[in-house]
Amino acid sequence: MIHASSSSSSSDDDHLDEEDFELIEENTGRRIKPAKKFKRLQRRIRDDESSSDFEDEVVSAAKSHTAPLENMFDESEENFQKSRKSFQKLSSSRYSDEADFFEDEEEEEEDDIANFIEEDMDNEEDNTSRLDQKLNKLHKSSSAWQEMNDIFGEGFDLEMSLEPQDDISIRSKSVSLDEIYEPAEIAAKLFTTEDEAIRVIDIPERIQLRDGHQRPPISETELRMESVYIAFKIEKLAKRPLTDEFRKQFLNAIAAILKFIREDFFEIPFIATHRKEYFQEYLSLDDLWAIYDYDEKWKILQERKAKILSFLELRENSSIDETHLIHYLNKAELEEEDMEDCLEYINYKYGKDSFSTSSSVNSGKSTAFKRPVSMIKRIDGKSELLSSKSPILHEFLPKIGITPRQFGINLTDMMKRFEPEDATVSPQTLIQSMVSTNNSDPEVIKENAISLLAKDFSMEPFVRKAFRALLGNSIFISTHPTEKGIHEISATHEYAHIKFLQKKPMFAFVDSEFLELLEAEKVNLLNVVIDVEFEERYYRQVESFFMSETYSLNAEKWNPFRKQILKDCVDNHIMPYLKKRFCQKMKKDALETVGKFCQHSLTEKLLFGKFIQPESSSNSPSTFMAVSWYDGAPGSLTYAVVINEEGALVESLRLSNMLDRNKKPEDLEKLSEFIAKHQPCVIGVSGISPNVKYSLLADIQKLVSELKLSGK
Repeated sequence: MIHASSSSSSSDDDHLDEEDFELIEENTGRRIKPAKKFKRLQRRIRDDESSSDFEDEVVSAAKSHTAPLENMFDESEENFQKSRKSFQKLSSSRYSDEADFFEDEEEEEEDDIANFIEEDMDNEEDNTSRLDQKLNKLHKSSSAWQEMNDIFGEGFDLEMSLEPQDDISIRSKSVSLDEIYEPAEIAAKLFTTEDEAIRVIDIPERIQLRDGHQRPPISETELRMESVYIAFKIEKLAKRPLTDEFRKQFLNAIAAILKFIREDFFEIPFIATHRKEYFQEYLSLDDLWAIYDYDEKWKILQERKAKILSFLELRENSSIDETHLIHYLNKAELEEEDMEDCLEYINYKYGKDSFSTSSSVNSGKSTAFKRPVSMIKRIDGKSELLSSKSPILHEFLPKIGITPRQFGINLTDMMKRFEPEDATVSPQTLIQSMVSTNNSDPEVIKENAISLLAKDFSMEPFVRKAFRALLGNSIFISTHPTEKGIHEISATHEYAHIKFLQKKPMFAFVDSEFLELLEAEKVNLLNVVIDVEFEERYYRQVESFFMSETYSLNAEKWNPFRKQILKDCVDNHIMPYLKKRFCQKMKKDALETVGKFCQHSLTEKLLFGKFIQPESSSNSPSTFMAVSWYDGAPGSLTYAVVINEEGALVESLRLSNMLDRNKKPEDLEKLSEFIAKHQPCVIGVSGISPNVKYSLLADIQKLVSELKLSGK
């Protein structure tokens, strides 16, 4: 805060020389007389002289009163009072001199102000004429000065700021971005803490967002397993078998790309440009992006596998033996569908307690930039094994003679490796024993037993994988329009080609056709039906892996019960599961196809080369022309502009009758003359309606052809 007083302002005047006064006079039109020089200096000398006189008086007085002070207790009160009065007299004389000094100064300042006001009032006309002369001299009119005063003010704000203020300064409180912007705006502007951390770390943002920089160094064993996994995926995607010699080089190239991504944190564009010698004979650019995506999927698979294995290790002493599931998870060819089956199986067996006590796979590691991916799907409620019907399952499951895992292995190998064993107790006897215990209806107990056993067999990962492989090519899709679709889907409608489909195989859908089906179903234009055809010969073969082939009375009693379980398992559990799973797979494949199409389209636009001027016109200045018709409506104007190489506008043209049959030739003639006048190197046509493409673009192409033929 600036403090100012009259004395300080007068002090500043002493430092102004003659040129400063002339500059003030030119800008204000007023002549300010300089203050008397050496005024403060004379006063200072006078003050010093009075101060020295005062000191001499004090010293002499002190000497004269030394003896009385030393004998202060011996003298009378009268002598003491005399000495006291002498000191008071000296002090009062000193204070009176200082008071006279300040009084004289204030009187001088008041006189100066009074003289200034009086002089100002007396010579107002002279000052006005003098100001006008100064303004004319500076080539500034009074209106210009008034405009400057309106913008910058007349100095009153400055005067107010120079007035004395309190010594306490108010510090402005620092304001954070959270107090100004909404969280969504901060995230959109990339001002969050995570964004700042990404800027600080010298690693590509794409690698940081996928946690690539936080993954541990890849070992040779893991590198070999991941290379085999990715090679199998690329080979399956490309539908090209590899020879043994080429496969070895192919795996080495994939391993090199994985090291660049995992250890050196290189992005695919950099690898494709600066590391070609490692892959160009075996991999394409699309293969590089596929490796990048499959590396992320591999990481998620391994994290889920480690999480499940850690969960199962904590339950080694439980009554449920999960050794077969551990062996199943340790297979190298495990895919996403297999992992999803394992997750659903765990949730079915253990319910909502799944993974509640398991330790995190990434414990002790930084979770920065961790994407919110749900690694484990949770099912609400208790599991079937812990429900009130679990005693039925525990009673009947051992008596079936074959476990879900054994049945799944039979299906996978399409060979009867495990033979069902017939129990000595018949199904009817078990039902009667449970009736006497629970006082329930025998038919209800039988239905519950069949339903629970069918559910248990359908949740086995081996069984699900076998049915996916068996019925993968037996998925058919049919469509028929809804009442709304019958009226809206005409012959020219975008969904006309999928209005009626009759059992189209799943593998026959290409590109984004399946996405069109889902979108049409979403807007209630089509009904989509997915069928899984389970041929009778396949069903009999599956049934043979589940039935007992022994000739005994117990086998005759248990085989009908097994048939009912298998039918319920296939119809009510396996078929809905396959429809859902294949629908998800087709949707994912269609989305990936659309994504690749967008990628290639964007790449072509980014790699589009610049315009190269013909050699014949290299000496003449280049011009470029743009024509826009927006929506091509009758009331829309058509604009044409020509710019030079520096982007500066050369000339523009406006056309308003492109849809008027009578006046359109006039506009085309103007446009033709406009093109012939400027001879543009390139003509760009833009708009958002078909009229722009089929009308305006065709007319301009015709005009250019005519001008070329005429030699213009």
